[in-house]
Amino acid sequence: MFVPTPSVFYRVARYFHRHRNALCPGRLSMALKDIVLSARVAGSVMNYPLYDYNLSESARRSIADGKLSDALAEYHRLAAMGSARAKCVLAYLSLRNLPGAPRKVETAKLFANAALSHEPGYANYVLSYVASFERRPNDAVNRMVDSYKAKFIPAASALGLILAQGYGVSKNPKDAETFFWRAISAGHIPAPMLLCRFYVRGSRGVAKRLFGAVLFPLAWLYAVIASKFGIFSIRTFRHFNVEVPPMFNESALTPSITFESPGNANAGAIYDQLNRQALLVRWTHLCLGVVAAAVYQTQNGFWAFRYWRSRGFAVIACLALPAWPYLASGVGVWRRATIHVARPRILCLVLIIATSLISVWYSNAEYRKFGLLGDFAATSLEFLVFLLARLWAYEDSVDD
Repeated sequence: MFVPTPSVFYRVARYFHRHRNALCPGRLSMALKDIVLSARVAGSVMNYPLYDYNLSESARRSIADGKLSDALAEYHRLAAMGSARAKCVLAYLSLRNLPGAPRKVETAKLFANAALSHEPGYANYVLSYVASFERRPNDAVNRMVDSYKAKFIPAASALGLILAQGYGVSKNPKDAETFFWRAISAGHIPAPMLLCRFYVRGSRGVAKRLFGAVLFPLAWLYAVIASKFGIFSIRTFRHFNVEVPPMFNESALTPSITFESPGNANAGAIYDQLNRQALLVRWTHLCLGVVAAAVYQTQNGFWAFRYWRSRGFAVIACLALPAWPYLASGVGVWRRATIHVARPRILCLVLIIATSLISVWYSNAEYRKFGLLGDFAATSLEFLVFLLARLWAYEDSVDD
């Protein structure tokens, strides 16, 4: 009869302590929601996995509802705010022939290169297939190796296929088998199926050929079921060089919101618009902050360089009071964007008017009698105005 010892209780407690985050109700509920959404999408809307880093729940729901253009616009919005992961998703989608949006290799290369420094795994994975489309096999292999070194799980299976087929390199069945096993150990779900198919072709002997033939149906079924319930997961993701069936079923898309609709005819234009919008607001904060700091220093003998002779943090301390509203507001809008064209411009106008008023305060001799406390009250009121204007301008936006 088994009698639990204190060491058994200790090991059980340690296991639950290590996995407490994965076992919490919130994470379990989120995982269940992803599984249900994936089951809804797979086969009906999408035929192949798409790894999206779980960037945006609204984008996934748009895909599930057949509103593919809305999902694309959401990824463009996130990319405009600086999200390297969104750029990787857009880069990969640019390689696929989507309804109303044919393959654009140059666009894929542009997005992938922009994300290369922050997401080398996914970006190099896409750039490898870009090189393949451009018939540069050596570069394709090197890019896939870089993706593997960045611990991008699907790259191990891809290298196994490259070595098995001899694409850009000489065939090496032994190394191909090694990479397939590495992909399996890393948790890449299609890898067992790819390994069995590799064995069936007889590159590693008769025994392994029989082994692959027996296990291939089970491995194939495992990959199909996992893709059905995890179509947005990195563990099911891999690129397919096939066009039939397409990645997205055009019949499942909402006819009134396709890639060719007037509002989304050019997704690149959306990206450019959001990018210009972000640059305008950021530079307005920066320039007006410098102006306010310069005006503030005029009342303290700025032109006599009184405060610029000091060392260390003294200069920063002198500029902190007039600059902090612009710094705090700038941080708040740095990674935000909105579909409204006019509101960010109105926000910039509010910043200009507030800077003009605070400059009058700094320059007027009558207000100097209030001293440092009065200046702090004025900058606090200025920040309150910035905050209200920012909340109004970006009420439909969320952080990346």
